[in-house]
Amino acid sequence: MGIGLEVARKLAGFNANVTLACRNLEKGEVARADIVASTGNKNVAVAGLDTASFASVKAFASAWGDKPIDILVK
Repeated sequence: MGIGLEVARKLAGFNANVTLACRNLEKGEVARADIVASTGNKNVAVAGLDTASFASVKAFASAWGDKPIDILVK
């Protein structure tokens, strides 16, 4: 996998709340399960986001609400 997955794993290892914003939810769930298994941190979520689709970005932002984002990794 890529750098984003490893950054997410490292952050989860520090007990951070991590959201994996993924185009493919099935692959996102596999990554989430892997991160939880390797770190023990159950505060890892998956959310659908396709940055090529304005509708998807709008839906993600609407669902996210006004919660702060401390770190964004692309």
